[in-house]
Amino acid sequence: MKFSINFHILKKPYLIIFSLIWSLLFSVSLMKYQGSAFAFTLFSFSFLILLFLGFYKNKSYAFMYLAVFLWLGFWTKLVAHLLLDYEYIEPIGVFSGSTGEWDQVLWVSTIACLGVIIGRFLYAILNFKVADDNQNNNVYPEWYPTIRIKVWALFIVIVILATVSNTVLGINQIGLSPRTILPWPLNALISWIVSIGGVMGLATLIWWDISLKKGVYPALFAITIEAFISSISLFSRGVFIFHSIPQFIALYKNKLLDNFSKKRLAIVGCFILIFFVLSLAIVSVLRANFYSQDGVTTTTKAQVSLSRLEVLKGGIARVKTLIRQGGDHKDHLTELLIEQEELQMKVSNSTSDFRLKLININEDTREIPDSINDKNVIINHQVQSDRVNESVALTLEDFYDQLTLSRLEVLKGGIARVKTLIRQGGDHKDQLTELLIEQEELQMKVSNSTSDQVQFDRVNANVALEEFYYQLTQGVFLKVLSLSVDRWVGLEGIMAVVSYPNKGRALIIDAFVEKRTLGGVTKYQEIANSKYQWVDSNVWQFASLPGAVAFLYFSGSFWIVLFGMILFAFLVQFLEFLIYKGTRNPILCSLLGVSIANNVTQFGIAPAQGSVYLFMIFVGILAIVIVQNLKLITNKLFS
Repeated sequence: MKFSINFHILKKPYLIIFSLIWSLLFSVSLMKYQGSAFAFTLFSFSFLILLFLGFYKNKSYAFMYLAVFLWLGFWTKLVAHLLLDYEYIEPIGVFSGSTGEWDQVLWVSTIACLGVIIGRFLYAILNFKVADDNQNNNVYPEWYPTIRIKVWALFIVIVILATVSNTVLGINQIGLSPRTILPWPLNALISWIVSIGGVMGLATLIWWDISLKKGVYPALFAITIEAFISSISLFSRGVFIFHSIPQFIALYKNKLLDNFSKKRLAIVGCFILIFFVLSLAIVSVLRANFYSQDGVTTTTKAQVSLSRLEVLKGGIARVKTLIRQGGDHKDHLTELLIEQEELQMKVSNSTSDFRLKLININEDTREIPDSINDKNVIINHQVQSDRVNESVALTLEDFYDQLTLSRLEVLKGGIARVKTLIRQGGDHKDQLTELLIEQEELQMKVSNSTSDQVQFDRVNANVALEEFYYQLTQGVFLKVLSLSVDRWVGLEGIMAVVSYPNKGRALIIDAFVEKRTLGGVTKYQEIANSKYQWVDSNVWQFASLPGAVAFLYFSGSFWIVLFGMILFAFLVQFLEFLIYKGTRNPILCSLLGVSIANNVTQFGIAPAQGSVYLFMIFVGILAIVIVQNLKLITNKLFS
């Protein structure tokens, strides 16, 4: 039996509906775009052609995912922002929004898109065949049928142990530095199993079972559960999608779901939907707890305003610095201060018992250097806040001095920054001493607090329940709407790099070889003016991502963008070809295809270090190939 992975799926009715919707969006967006109509038109049709090639007679899962991700991150994102006129979530550096800068953004994006299209045709010309061999030959080892149940049992135990260990020990959780360092190589092994190794094993066992003519129905539930527990363990909302949808697509495209009754499909669909919603809600609650200050659980509604306030603080500090340096930015400062005041009022007027209430604003003027040559960057500290809960009659003192805790959080980031500058040769020892003394005094103040821990835990539990209810009733829907556009990396990276004046070969070389370290800040965080350059990287591992296109444009060269994207497009298809040739497993091709494509679209933060992830994937593939063909390999070695 032969399973085709050819994506000739464009049906005429769907194509007509899509064309009408696209034409309407394009026409309205063109009228709203203030720059060159020619640049916008060429940009739009280039990405439309790319999307079309992602599906029409395409033999590669990875290229399909790459085309979709780029289309979402560039064209869809731009159109959404033009039509809805809302701010970009990711930082955009000093991008002014002038027509000239916008046209340059579109030209860079269009050239990158053309590079991906050329890479698609180059791969087709070389004609690497994928689906010509019978996929049932040697796709499972001879011993598997006799011990199949034991293999599945062992696999389930390993995955559960890894996910539980990761959840409890905090080895690999999105945005956080490891909380636990185990003896080598346990951290790397657990992290790999939870992030990609476990789901690779699942895809392998499912395909072995399919080759043995076992039913596919149980596999759909296994895929969903694995995606659910991995998503929670990693604190990642996207993992559920990236672990489950590619496998479902492969099963569908290989006609393995055709014999399912409508009742069975409905049951599976409801099961997937329930676990998807639960994963979003649970991960949001976990993030509210682990990403908060000093274990104080907050809610999404409060975090939205407070997160924007945090960004405004950095912006206000930066504008004040520019004004002190002689810049004419008073109007800009006034706008930021007005927005800050409005948000403070919004939070303070919250009617929820567990919302953070702003009760006082106190600006601290302790100076922490931005660079070795700049000692005048002012870091504002967090607003004084209080949590009100009439049921337990908490006062500000009972709940902790939030001003003290907020200042401690700022001090941690400042101390990490000053230590980094000292290691770079800066003379900041006196400033470091002052910060350490203040930190010690504040820690003593907190440790002497008379707050009732039982009441504190009760408030946290109530807030967590409130957040969980909010996510189930409203948050999941709003999160899906938001992530459908703004989650995808692309346009903001180009905007930031276009506005950066020091592009060149030296910049792209430095960015390629840089390493992400505890206490360090990657180059792109500075280019994009990301708020993450100010956080304590010994605790937090968040970073704004440029994406492959923006990274290539660090060079300032259209030619490097073009040839770089040709190479990326060719490689994603060729790597999938190698995976297929080794495993004969289209489910694995689809699963790893989305991972490879996602790595390209998020490329640019310490790329040399990031290659380790792909290396570990292919070590896993090599292990699968050896296991599946062990007898053949043994015969050849000893014949």
